[in-house]
Amino acid sequence: MWWQRSLALIMCGLCLIQASCGFEPVYGGHGSITTQGSLIVEPIPGREGQILKIALEDALNPESNSVLNAPYALRVTLKRDLIPAVVADDASIRRYNILITVQFAVIDRATLKSVYQGNAKRYGSYSRSSEDYSTFVADEDVTKRTLEEAARDIAQRIGSLKLAHAGMGL
Repeated sequence: MWWQRSLALIMCGLCLIQASCGFEPVYGGHGSITTQGSLIVEPIPGREGQILKIALEDALNPESNSVLNAPYALRVTLKRDLIPAVVADDASIRRYNILITVQFAVIDRATLKSVYQGNAKRYGSYSRSSEDYSTFVADEDVTKRTLEEAARDIAQRIGSLKLAHAGMGL
């Protein structure tokens, strides 16, 4: 019986120690760039750019807070490569890989200086069909899913940033 009381006391002590460790969640929390509506995604050219911009906005600002006066901007450069992956004996391509390369930078709009930059690469693949339309649809679907994966990766990286603006620590 005495050991149960000791164990309970030790567990309470460990909970108090853990509560004071300064842990903050990676996704969100106070001061996170994603919870403040403090980041605007700059326009990205092309159809793939539109898909990526929408996915980034959804991931970075799920509550759709106004970002018109956001102190930071996300500048993105997008590159899409179509790589033949499987070539048959008759020299026809049976499978394609898509490589999405995204370079991004978080820019302080007041000083126009980059406060964080990085890149994300994502691969997708699809099989070529004998029908042109089904190949087109597969290409579009894989491209969209790959862009959305890249957007989630970028949002995760940016979401963990603490930007030095309006009392937020870096």
